[in-house]
Amino acid sequence: MAGRYLVRLREPKVSRDDWRRLRRVRQHNPTYMESPSEATEAEALVCQEQRVEAFAEFLKWFTAGGEALTLRDRVDILNEAVAKTYKYDLQDLFEGLLTQYEMSAKDRKVMERAARDMDRRRRYQFKFDPVTIMKTYATKRKAFRKYLEVARRVVEGKPIDRGACAVAGGFRIINTGAFNPKVMKVVEGVVADASEAMRKVGLESLIYGDINVVGSIRGSRRSIAHYSWDTDLVFIRANLRGREGPAEKTVLHELAHRLEKQFDPARGQRALKKLYNAIKDQDEEATRSAVWDRSLWPEKGTPLDKKWKVAGVSIGGRPPAPRVELALLEDPEPLSYKAHVGMANYQRSKGVLHGAFVTSYARTSPSENFAEMVAAWCSDELPDDQQDLLLKAIGEGLGT
Repeated sequence: MAGRYLVRLREPKVSRDDWRRLRRVRQHNPTYMESPSEATEAEALVCQEQRVEAFAEFLKWFTAGGEALTLRDRVDILNEAVAKTYKYDLQDLFEGLLTQYEMSAKDRKVMERAARDMDRRRRYQFKFDPVTIMKTYATKRKAFRKYLEVARRVVEGKPIDRGACAVAGGFRIINTGAFNPKVMKVVEGVVADASEAMRKVGLESLIYGDINVVGSIRGSRRSIAHYSWDTDLVFIRANLRGREGPAEKTVLHELAHRLEKQFDPARGQRALKKLYNAIKDQDEEATRSAVWDRSLWPEKGTPLDKKWKVAGVSIGGRPPAPRVELALLEDPEPLSYKAHVGMANYQRSKGVLHGAFVTSYARTSPSENFAEMVAAWCSDELPDDQQDLLLKAIGEGLGT
């Protein structure tokens, strides 16, 4: 079959009735309450069973037609699947199963992968050839069948005994993977330290609900913690021994997104953009000052890494700016091959230029800059001038 198809997984349209149904389901989600009653817990489990059956309906729709589907039919199904992910609340289903039921390590990995696959914030736009479209549809169909099989087995199993869960720093710690007491003790220490740091700066309003200890964050063993904006769930990875410091800052970062969620949508976005632009202006001024400071320029012959060395400094680009000329380490004079890198990037790689952003990740977006600044504030690492900007942004976002 000739030609290529542009597969656009469009922004789904969710009806008003669907949103009302979602609100009713979330009213029974125990993670939204500090001390849920036994009745509320039971109702939440019933909701999960209903969601599993809704996923069965979704799978029945997705696989209807089988091998007789044309290429265009499969493209349309892949598009529509994102909208139905909203309609059936599928991401909340798998995250809920992880936090409400005991399961084997093998089943837990499948449920974590399912939660990642159903992430509403993922958007795809690929140019697929016909063979890839066929394989994508077949792979999804096989994966969804596996998710349904495991989900049904999980809801027939034993719910997590939340009454027996440990409490650390005001959070209830849910052991979703039957991790041993030593592993849980480290996690509880990280959560307790993060809670104490938030209390010192007056962020007690963020200390509530459950923190779910999982083997991996949506299939990734590099991520330490995650906050789900849609469900208000907090996840933290087990096996944090030796990484307690970074883990505490990551927990503070993720809970800062919970604070961001409390902002008025319009005022909050304006406040975060204003904060980001203010830090960006400071960063650009610091960068301009550093890259034109000749005392910070590298000397000729300085090794950059195992492959490159500094061949000199030149002025180029638009607008003109200093850049570091590079040559291969083993090349004798005259140099046979050159490359170049911007002076700012070179100085950042060597730790000479720090800029105004608290971390390099803070440059990503206004939201991530805000979370990184809150984490630094709680850790007493935020400069006084930036602390004033942060407090002003929080006040504007909350409307106080």
